[in-house]
Amino acid sequence: IEHVLKWEMSLAAWIPATVTVILATIVASPLVPDDGLYAMDLYSYKWPTWQMFVWALLIGPISGCSAVAFRRLIKFVETIKPLARLPAEWGSLHSGQWVRLKSEGSHQRTSATVLSKEGPSVKVKYHDTGDEVVYTGRDAWDHMKPEGRRDWRILIAMPSAFLVL
Repeated sequence: IEHVLKWEMSLAAWIPATVTVILATIVASPLVPDDGLYAMDLYSYKWPTWQMFVWALLIGPISGCSAVAFRRLIKFVETIKPLARLPAEWGSLHSGQWVRLKSEGSHQRTSATVLSKEGPSVKVKYHDTGDEVVYTGRDAWDHMKPEGRRDWRILIAMPSAFLVL
């Protein structure tokens, strides 16, 4: 539920997911063996040896600390990664600048061109509808979550970060 459906609980998501799982099980059952891929001893019938206990006591803290260090490294890399698009900030707006703005009532973005910036107002023209809209004040502009041109440094920074990891 968490990874595949991203906690989507509607029937529109659950019915296709359930049908897909059932069909995959029906198709795979005659082809995929069900006796396991590896032969393993049944350790539930005997206690582990003392060497296994020592190994667990030694490797457990090392594995845990390594996992924590790796996760912290991932979080650090995520904080320094560049944005996909540069922000279209209030102070650097100019006439003719291409921007992407959040559409009202949705998470979609619409492209527009800044026609003018005079004092406390910015006039933009949306490309899809041709509408001209004036946003008065920095708060109104920031509410539209404006984005500017693409930040191409991401093509170098992200592969470099993954190589380091």
